[in-house]
Amino acid sequence: MANGGEDSRALQEFRRNFFGISREHAPMPESYLRELQRLVGAASAHLGVVVSSNERHAYWIDGRSLGVLSCQGVTDEDTVITGRICQLDTTVSVAIKVAVDYDRIENSSRSGRALTIRFPDDGLIELDASPGVAEPAERDKTEAFIDHVLAALARR
Repeated sequence: MANGGEDSRALQEFRRNFFGISREHAPMPESYLRELQRLVGAASAHLGVVVSSNERHAYWIDGRSLGVLSCQGVTDEDTVITGRICQLDTTVSVAIKVAVDYDRIENSSRSGRALTIRFPDDGLIELDASPGVAEPAERDKTEAFIDHVLAALARR
């Protein structure tokens, strides 16, 4: 069983690298982490989003493909894992919205983009870095991933 412990530690290290250290104590099903690790092996960019202690989403770009793998549940016993991999060449539309949060007291503003990608089957992939959606560090990661997605869409 020593190897099982090493595998588990390796999965937890993968989780920390993908979803961040601040989520260290948030349990995630090992089956989700194993499948995600397989899928993102060749990814050029990735983003992990923890919605709640029970829900998380992982996004990645691999060449001309954009993937998402979502998980609800805390243990392998109660987990529901769904996902999709879409070819960026089949994108029907891309909507960009910029949200601005203005602080009158400090006379400053924060902004963030929300990106909605629509595919032929009416499937959507949404990425949101709007102010108030997440902590600033998490929003920065989402903004950086949006940059990668837009560059891939532009074939740069």
